[in-house]
This record gives sequence, C-alpha cells and structure tokens, in this order.
Amino acid sequence: MVQVKFSTFRDKWTSLYLGLRMLKLGAYNKIWANKMVLSLWVLRKIQYLFRILEIFEFINRFMLLTIFYYYLNFVIFYLTDIYQRRVFSPDSNFSSCESKKIHDT
Repeated sequence: MVQVKFSTFRDKWTSLYLGLRMLKLGAYNKIWANKMVLSLWVLRKIQYLFRILEIFEFINRFMLLTIFYYYLNFVIFYLTDIYQRRVFSPDSNFSSCESKKIHDT
C-alpha cells in the first residue's frame, strides 16, 4: 500500500476531502485512493516547482540585462580607448599641430 506523509495542514485537509469525495463516488479501493492522493501531492509539488522556475526566469532576465549592460559598457570603453590611442598618439598624422609642424620642417 502506498503511504504518503503530508507536511502541511492544507495537504492533510486536501487528502481528507479527496478521500471523502472518492468514497462518495464509490472508489472503495484504498490503494487506488492512495494513488490518487499521491498524484495530487505530486501535481502540487510540480506546481511549486513551476513557481520557483518563474522566479528564476525573472532573475535570468535581470541577469541577461545586466550582462548585456556590462558588455556594452566594455565595448564602448574599448572603442573610445582605441580612438584616443589613434587620434591622440604622437605617431598619428592628424594628432596635433605640433606633430604637423615637426613634419613640415
């Protein structure tokens, strides 16, 4: 026989209600009734699992936005750094007036 231990008060009342309903419907087989209670308990645990997954989905969206923000920030910093190194380096042709004067003389 399948024995199910319930953890909360609500689970006990749900199983009692389900047992009374099955007796009313004519389900006198206790093993079948216990399997139905077990399946109800498993369905409730699956429902809790989906609630937890919804919370993790929200966290994942937040994490993806954060990662995208840091990636974009890094790319912008990298591009500006390259631009500053090319434009303001002494080796470049268009960096400053002093280098043009040096090239002219």
